[in-house]
Amino acid sequence: MRGADRAGRGRRHRRGPAPVMKTDVGTEAVRALYTGRSDVTLTWQRRSVGARAETETVRRILRQWLPPAPADVVDVGGGNGFFAFELTGTGYRVRLSDLTEALIDDARRRADEQGQRLVAIDVADARRLPYADRSADAALFFGPMYGLQSPADRALALAEVRRILRPAGVLVVESLTKAGGLRNLAHRDPAALTRIDIARFVEDGVIAGPDLPRFYDGHVFLDPDDVAAELTAAGLDVLDTVAVDGPHPLRQRTLAGADPAVVSAWADLALYVGRQRSYWAAANHMLHVTRLS
Repeated sequence: MRGADRAGRGRRHRRGPAPVMKTDVGTEAVRALYTGRSDVTLTWQRRSVGARAETETVRRILRQWLPPAPADVVDVGGGNGFFAFELTGTGYRVRLSDLTEALIDDARRRADEQGQRLVAIDVADARRLPYADRSADAALFFGPMYGLQSPADRALALAEVRRILRPAGVLVVESLTKAGGLRNLAHRDPAALTRIDIARFVEDGVIAGPDLPRFYDGHVFLDPDDVAAELTAAGLDVLDTVAVDGPHPLRQRTLAGADPAVVSAWADLALYVGRQRSYWAAANHMLHVTRLS
């Protein structure tokens, strides 16, 4: 494969047969979200076109907190590799993994077409990563925190990424807010509120019920403080918490064709207000920057 070093550099070595990972409804629902070509394409386009201010805000946070290139970075749950390719282009050694084969196939295609050489591009479950202990200086965790509905599964995934990080390694975690989940529901299908299990949503952040928009399958919505508590319990120090999608998350598409200076100005604003706790309920997406304790 031209787009990634398939020799397995930095892979985890095991003795005997690998343990079988239990399949659960949540992970199967995540895979089902990307069954068509349009689903896969939209995943990339959201970062590149549909949420430009948010993407620029994330870039700035990564520039601030990641160790300088050429550091080793693992992008866990990185989809079809938008940030993996950006980091590779700036000199980082990046391994990309995702649960969804369709997204990884697309990442491999993009790697070949663009001639960008990621260290590895792997189909992998975040709860059992195929990488060696202490093999990364930093990691992105942009899917598992909202794709794993069970706190126990999120704890397993955090333990795995902690295992592969070197001492003082940086982990950047993305999550979806509870307020954002309800806001999206009102935007997509207001009548769905009559069909969801409100008690379950309040308890664990899962929007469940009959005939809901497909977006909610396999997702969980969490309060930022609850995310911070899970990260702390996993042995991580929270260094920075930012709401990254601007003051009106559902209107980001209005910036799709905007001048870069306009996008930059909105990213400036997102960084300014996004660190203010009073603003967090207005956000759909949060980033927590952490470091190994």
